[in-house]
Amino acid sequence: MKKSIILLLAASFAAFGCSTEKSETAAKEETVAKVSFDELAASGKFAKAEISVPTIQCQSCVMKVESGIKEVEGVQDYKVDLGTKTAFVLYDESMTDVPSIEKSIAMEGYDANETKRDAEAFNNLEKCCKVTDDSESH
Repeated sequence: MKKSIILLLAASFAAFGCSTEKSETAAKEETVAKVSFDELAASGKFAKAEISVPTIQCQSCVMKVESGIKEVEGVQDYKVDLGTKTAFVLYDESMTDVPSIEKSIAMEGYDANETKRDAEAFNNLEKCCKVTDDSESH
């Protein structure tokens, strides 16, 4: 029983843990999302923010940042680019602003522009996602 639980946990981490690889499905979804994002950006109906997220390291980090962003009322669309460590966000200025979006990212445990990560959220991140000022990324 104990061995089964350990194997299950190891399989779960392998499937959902830190990963820099994108699945084929994720790559297709990103292409579809990019078209949608670009079309919305071109419409001029929404403000666009580019938020530096220098402490993201892998797809797990990206998913956490996206989770925080999507919770902000007024956000219309978003994409997080691991390569450039940037979150691109389209939002309704009458409902939210950049500091609110930055705070939502910080509350997930990541730095966002000049907004520093929430310490408790950072402590709850997977070990591989914890980047400190004196550590190197993987």
